[in-house]
Parts: sequence; structure tokens; C-alpha cells
Amino acid sequence: MQERITELRTHKLSVNCCQLFQHDKRLVTSSDDKTLGIWDAITGVKLSSLEGHDHSVVSCSVDDNITSKVLSGSWDKSIRMWDIETGAQLWSHGYNSLVTSCCYSNNIVVTSVDKSVQVHDPATSKLIHTVSGHSNTVTNCALSSRGLEICSTSMDKTAKVWDIRMLQVLLVLKGHINTVSCCCFSHDAHYLATSSWDKTVQLYDIATGVYRSEGPVVLRNHEGCVSSCSFSKDGSLLVSGGYDLNVNVYGTAKNNLKLGLKGHEGWVNWVCTGEDRKWIASCSKDGMVRIWDTEHNTSQYIKYKKKHLGVDMARCYKCGRLFAVNEEPTKHMQCVFCRLSNPSRTFMDQL
Repeated sequence: MQERITELRTHKLSVNCCQLFQHDKRLVTSSDDKTLGIWDAITGVKLSSLEGHDHSVVSCSVDDNITSKVLSGSWDKSIRMWDIETGAQLWSHGYNSLVTSCCYSNNIVVTSVDKSVQVHDPATSKLIHTVSGHSNTVTNCALSSRGLEICSTSMDKTAKVWDIRMLQVLLVLKGHINTVSCCCFSHDAHYLATSSWDKTVQLYDIATGVYRSEGPVVLRNHEGCVSSCSFSKDGSLLVSGGYDLNVNVYGTAKNNLKLGLKGHEGWVNWVCTGEDRKWIASCSKDGMVRIWDTEHNTSQYIKYKKKHLGVDMARCYKCGRLFAVNEEPTKHMQCVFCRLSNPSRTFMDQL
């Protein structure tokens, strides 16, 4: 079996978005060089270049069920649908404002333009719905896997979840203190994750609504603005990329940081997960796309074992109290009260 390439010099300028498709064998990229690239994700060979936009292509999206087409969004104020095999442009739709993101899923096209979200027919580009409600620029939009909900994020520091049929707001999430840059649904639509310029990723249980009383899970492991987030298809991993040049991989069972992926030399603009959970792709201002195999360690990985930077709960084996810990809990842990009541115990005794 051929070994998969791990890094691609895809564009001369910043790579703004990327997506693995066709069972992780193909990769699409979009760039400030005004083009999209279609790549063999195993060999790194460039299969085609899609040209036609007049400004930076900020977003690209392939419907997992229709992998013969790719949607692109650009600062030239247009979205375009392309035939991947022939390279032909199938249609173009223009706006009066910049396109900040686009999503093509469940045979639905959704774009974010200015302060609104636009819903289009993917076959004809016909505008079906316009959803408005943000007070500042919408930065990103995402569709749930069942195609019934849209999430939009904005510079107004909120994320909103919309019912695509009723065109009504279902949820308004106000946990961030700066621009919300990206959002993603888990495949079963149980969870929603958001990333922000406030350096955090926030995880919401939208199925049960428990965040309303307990707040979202807040992951604070980036040292700069977080630009993107993505769930693995099985929901066990949440991946984020940021302006600190890092790609972080969290385990959703305990909300802990499992891997830090280092290697980019510029801001990480976008991250995506493959159909197989072990594959992650990230693209950067450095013009590179990196494909990471999370099941095999390399020198570019930092694996977090005891450095458990999420918040977990442990039960004191002496008094039975639950208490918060920032490392992997063990059965012999003691709460602070029991440790203080027996100060003669050594550090090794408490491990």
C-alpha cells in the first residue's frame, strides 16, 4: 500500500480552505491566488486547477453525497459551482457584498454574505431563502448532516442556529467575547462547536440543552485566535486550528487535549477531518496543506497524556467528594481537603 503524502505545497499564496473527499483520496483547496486546486490526497499530484474568480477564494465545499461538484466562494462577491472532472464552471451567482464562506451539503447550498445567510438551489443557483438576524458580518455558516439546521457565526460575537424550513432562530449562543470565526455540527447533530478570536473553542450540547444551566465546555489551549473547528465523523474527536500555527485534537469523551500538531509556518486558516477519523487536513497562510495521520506518532506531533488541559472530574477515594482536575483522573486521587488533613503524605504517595 502506498504511503500517503503528509504535506503539499499547494499554492503560492495563503490557502484559505480545504476538504478531503471521495473516501479521503481527493483534496480540494482554495487560495488567495484566486484558484481552487484538486489534488490526489495520497500522492500529492495536482489533478486540476479551477480558474475564474477575480479575487481570493476564501471557501470551498464538496457535498459528501455528490463528489463530482465543488462549490467556491470568493471576495469577488460571487459563489461558483464547478464540475470537478472537466473543470467546467456550471454556474455563478453574484452578490453586492463579499462572500465570507460557503457550504454545499445534503444537496443544499448555503453562503454567508455581509450580515445574512443565503440558501440556494445547487442545480440552478436560484436564491431560495435569505436569513438575517446578525448585527455584524457573518463569518461562517454550516449545515447539519440531516440538512435541517444551519449555524451561522458572526463578528457580533454570537452563533445562531436556524431551522432551514421555518427560517426561524432556534438558538442564540453568546458564550464568546470576540468574533466567532467558525462552527461545526457533530454528525448526529447532538453537539455544536464554535471557535473564536477570543482564543477558545466552545462545545455545546444542543440536543439536551444542558449548556443553558451549566454553560458550554470551554477549551482554552490555543495561544492566538482560533480560526476553524471540525468534528470527526464519529464525533469522538474535535479538531481546531489557529493563528498560533497549531492544530489541536481533542477527545470529546473527556473534552481533553489529546494531540498538538505542529509544522505550519503561518496561520492555520482551516482544518477538516476525513471520512476515516484518523485523517486530518489543515491549510495555512504558509501556502501548505498538511495531512496528519493521528494514529501514528511523528516528530511533528506532541501527544498529551498526563497533561490533560481540559476539565475533568475525579472522586476522592477517601471522602467520596467530586472535584475538578486538569489531568487524567485516577482511582487514588484525593480532594484538597483530605490532602490538607494529612500533610505528611509525600507527592509519590499521592500518585
